[in-house]
Amino acid sequence: MKKISLIAISLVAVVIISGFSGCKNYGSQQSATGPQPPAGVEAQQSDSPRVTTHEVLIEDFQFVPATLTIKIGEAVHWTNKDNSPHKIILDDGSFESTSLTNNGISSANEIFKNEGTFTYYCSFHPSMKGTITVTK
Repeated sequence: MKKISLIAISLVAVVIISGFSGCKNYGSQQSATGPQPPAGVEAQQSDSPRVTTHEVLIEDFQFVPATLTIKIGEAVHWTNKDNSPHKIILDDGSFESTSLTNNGISSANEIFKNEGTFTYYCSFHPSMKGTITVTK
C-alpha cells in the first residue's frame, strides 16, 4: 500500500512540475511594445514597401509561364519542380542563378529595375527559354 501511495505522490509531483515548466513567461512581465530582439541584434523596420513577386515554375524542362510581363521594381521567383538541376541566365548577363536543385528544394529571385525585354535560358538545357517584359 505504501508503494502505491509513493507512486501516486510521485506522479502528481511530476504532473505539477511539468505543467509549470511549459510556461515560458511565468512570473515575467511583457513589454508594452511587443517582443524585443536579443541583445546586439537590431530590430527590423517594416517601413520598406512590399515587392510584388511573380512565380515561374520549372516543370518538364520548360519555364511556366514562358513569357511574363511585370512592372519595374517587381520580382520574379523561379522554382525548380523537375528532377534535374537547372541554372537560369539572362541573355544580357545581368543575372545568373545558382544551380537550382530538384523538386522545389531551391529557387532563385531577381528584382527587375529597368524597363525592357529580358530573355533568359537554362545553361544546362539551352533549349529552355523564357522572356520577361518589364514595363513602367
